[in-house]
Amino acid sequence: FNAAVRLVSRDPAIAAAILSAANSAEHQRGTPLSDIRGAVARLGLTDTRRLAIAIATRALYDPDTRVAAPHHRARAHRDLHRTMTCAFASAALAGRSQVVGGEDAFVTGMFLDVGRPLVHRAVMTLERRRRVELVPDAALEMVIERTHAGVGGDALAAWGLPLRLGELARHHLAAVPPVGFDGADLQRLALVSTLV
Repeated sequence: FNAAVRLVSRDPAIAAAILSAANSAEHQRGTPLSDIRGAVARLGLTDTRRLAIAIATRALYDPDTRVAAPHHRARAHRDLHRTMTCAFASAALAGRSQVVGGEDAFVTGMFLDVGRPLVHRAVMTLERRRRVELVPDAALEMVIERTHAGVGGDALAAWGLPLRLGELARHHLAAVPPVGFDGADLQRLALVSTLV
C-alpha cells in the first residue's frame, strides 16, 4: 500500500486521476479527499493499479495536437477507447472464468494492441515529413491491422516487459497458436478483441 502511494504521488497526472476517481460519485463517501493516501485507500489497490496503468498508457495514444489532422485525432481517440475496453473486458472475462492470475488479464488487454498507436504515429510522421502522400483512412486502417501485432510484440520486448506479454500481443490475431504456446490466453484475448 505504501509503495503504491509513493508511486502514484510521483506523477501529477496519475495523482490527479486517482484523486478525481476517489472523489467521483461512484466512490465518494462523505467528505471529499485531497490526499493521495486516502484516495488509494478509497479506491483499493486493484482500481488504483488499473487507473495508473491506463493513464500511463494514454500517452501512447495522444497525437501531437499541434500538427495532427482531425481524422488522426479521432483515430487516436478510437484506438484508446478500444484499448481500455479490451483491458476491462479481458479482466472481466478472466474474473468470470476464475483464471489464476486473472488480474494480469487487465494489463495484457492494455498492451494487446499497443502496435496500433505506434504504427499510426509512424504514418503521421511520414506524412508530416512529406515522405508519403496523405494516407486515406481506409488504407491506414488496413496498414495498421496488418502490422500492429508484430510491431506491438517488438515494442514490448524492446521496452523490457515480460516476454509472455510481448508474445501475446504478437500472436493475438493468429488463427492457431504457435507451437508450444498455451492457447487459452490467446483464445480469450482473440474473443475480446473480436467482440470489441
